[in-house]
Amino acid sequence: MKPVNSSTKDKAFIHWLSGPLALLYAYVSRTWKTYTIIALFLPTFTFATHIVGGQLEMVMINSTSGHFRVKMTYYYNEAQTANLPQSTSDVVIFRKSDGKKMAEFTLLNSTSTNRPPVTFANSSCALSNNLRISQVIYQADIQLDTDTYSDPLGYYMIQQNCCRNANIANLNNPQTTPFLFYLEFPALRQAGQAFVNSSPVFQPLIGDYICVGSPFTFSTVATDPDGDELRYSLVTPLAGTFITSTSTPVIKPAPYPEVNWRAGFGAQQAIPGNPALSIDAQTGILSVKASQTGLYVFSIRVEEFRKGVKLGEIRRDLQLLVLDCQTVALPTPAIRIQNRPLTSTEASLCAGKTIQLETTTNAAWNYQWSKNNVPINGATGAKLTASEPGEYRVTISLASGCSQRVSSEKVSLNDASVVAKLTYTGAALVCKSGGTVPLTAPSGYGYRWFRDGAELSNQTGETLTATQPGQYNARLYDADQGCIIGSDTVTIAQRPDPVITLTSPSAKTVVCPGDSVLLLASGATRYQWHVDGLVIDSPNKASFYAKTPGEITATGVDSAGCEATSPPFVLGQSTRPLITFDSIPPICGTDGPPVTLIANPPGGSFSGEGVVGNQFSPKLAGIGRHELTYALQSSVNSCAAESIRQHVDVIRPPGVDLPTSLTVYKGSTIDLEPILTGQPVQFSWEPTLYLSASDQPYVQALNVQEDIQYTIRVTGSTGCQNSDSIRIKLIRPIWIPDAFSPNGDGLNDTWQLTGIDAYPEAKLTIFNRWGDIVYYAADGYSRAFDGTFANKPLPTGSYSYVLIPSSSTPPLKGWVLLLR
Repeated sequence: MKPVNSSTKDKAFIHWLSGPLALLYAYVSRTWKTYTIIALFLPTFTFATHIVGGQLEMVMINSTSGHFRVKMTYYYNEAQTANLPQSTSDVVIFRKSDGKKMAEFTLLNSTSTNRPPVTFANSSCALSNNLRISQVIYQADIQLDTDTYSDPLGYYMIQQNCCRNANIANLNNPQTTPFLFYLEFPALRQAGQAFVNSSPVFQPLIGDYICVGSPFTFSTVATDPDGDELRYSLVTPLAGTFITSTSTPVIKPAPYPEVNWRAGFGAQQAIPGNPALSIDAQTGILSVKASQTGLYVFSIRVEEFRKGVKLGEIRRDLQLLVLDCQTVALPTPAIRIQNRPLTSTEASLCAGKTIQLETTTNAAWNYQWSKNNVPINGATGAKLTASEPGEYRVTISLASGCSQRVSSEKVSLNDASVVAKLTYTGAALVCKSGGTVPLTAPSGYGYRWFRDGAELSNQTGETLTATQPGQYNARLYDADQGCIIGSDTVTIAQRPDPVITLTSPSAKTVVCPGDSVLLLASGATRYQWHVDGLVIDSPNKASFYAKTPGEITATGVDSAGCEATSPPFVLGQSTRPLITFDSIPPICGTDGPPVTLIANPPGGSFSGEGVVGNQFSPKLAGIGRHELTYALQSSVNSCAAESIRQHVDVIRPPGVDLPTSLTVYKGSTIDLEPILTGQPVQFSWEPTLYLSASDQPYVQALNVQEDIQYTIRVTGSTGCQNSDSIRIKLIRPIWIPDAFSPNGDGLNDTWQLTGIDAYPEAKLTIFNRWGDIVYYAADGYSRAFDGTFANKPLPTGSYSYVLIPSSSTPPLKGWVLLLR
């Protein structure tokens, strides 16, 4: 063996693991060309019509980054050949983004001395059709460098072999059509972190046959070590490429050729029928009602997704045989559940327990049990010891030959374990003076109750009333199997009785006529009030307004139901003076003077927004309704210590807004349209000269002949007024002809703009119909437009213009017609 340079970073080594399943352990180099040692194990490929299918899988070892066990499984028909399987099998890895070959490594046959057989649901039928399938498994442990395998588009590996069974009915030239087994995997380093992922893994294959004209289901279920979502589909098998003369594969990147379907066949029509072969995308269960006998090949693709993003895929190539089966009148088998009535179709199954399922024993029958529509490997007798929850069925056929099959109705074994959550209302507390906490367990089971580890006698129901502190435990039992299926513990603590106290926030101990004193209770969650021993109808509040003198108490109950009564609060009687506070009329706006406040009897104080001493300032208070208070200063228990309230409204005046000024041409008609707010109801314009009306909100100034200032005054519904003004400034008009004729006749040979002389800073731009500037003048119109451009006459036509008389006047735009 040629040694590998251990000083280089990109190194490779091979390690043989001892034992009956000897595996090749390979560190795959970053540059595949340095992996020359693999050449010692390259096999010679031969035509392999005895291979009926297989799959390529890749599982991470011990969650170690880049450390995988790659497994190639062939399904090998021992009955079709006496040749021994090859001792090695080669796998090649490519990068998806550019097809670069990343590595090539060799798998060793770990089943060279003991090939596990594929169990058939009906072994007699299989043997009679020359089917004796075993599993040939090639494996190697490999170490991939995560930094090298970090391309976001991922990678794929392939394994090729040749060729297929000549009797396949749905392919052209199957005997010269190779296999190509395909697996995709994601980048091993993502977002700077090692990415943990294994490929899906197919469940063990159970051989079967299809009876023409009968409904048939077949499991191709896979599991994912990482719990990723799996999606199933039928695809066209890949064919690979071989050099026929030497029977060696052509190693190249994708895309790869597909098998050549015969006419009428395809991935969704691999086995003809009504319906044709299909697969459940979520469960991986195949179904078909075949209409034509024959041997058919197809391929199942399993894609793995994590959070909706595809990570990779594996494929399994398979063949199924469709036969013209014997038609026999087999009964529908019935399943009996251990220790359950004969008609029972479900039972509970405790963790670690088993339940025996049984159907009629008949030596002439063949049996196959399934769980959740997936055949159970080796479950081929009349009895089944079930240890897992699920839906179970048994299918029978004749033990000799190939007959139609009949399946039982399902029986359900339900997980007996429950979440035994104890529930209670309120707090898990009992009072020192007494109290209870009712505990409730989930219903429908057997029960045993314990307190502080000691079982409570005669307590076998789903409820228990706890009256003492301690740890209470409920154990739930399954009545059928007598096992504990759930348990929960609640700790009940002891709570001291509450201490109820009454306080007066105002510190008052007397009540004035027509008034009340607020009393507050504390120490509990709900209360019952009493006055002189009589119960007061109150909604369990912690507050009580006492309106009459007397001895007041409150009985409180806390969250644990503990109860106590407060010491009495003695409330006396007092008198009160009459207080008046003069009303204040509405105030228009905030600009008015302060208003003097008047209240009796004198000696009190005013308070509220905008109050300064005995005056109310609208400016300080602002717009709105304000509450003012007049309070007499006196002792706590004197009824003179009272107050009275009054409201004052500061009303926002109606709003009116006009532009400060407007510049127009003399003789113009102007729309005067102020912006109004606050819904004014009356309007008055001054002066009325040139106006269309003087008592409307929106008016016109008609044919204005001089500079003028207008003022509008608006009045709201409350009488509040506001006003604004606008200054109208006139500018001299310019007369702009709409045509002229520069034909040299001395009439209108130039475009004369009457009045332009008043605007020495005027700017004029004239454009032709294509937008080109044909005339431009700034700083006045000293040179009249004569219909020429660059000393050449312009053609007859319409020309647009933009005239800006001055920086303070609006631009004038239009068209002028040039005639010749």
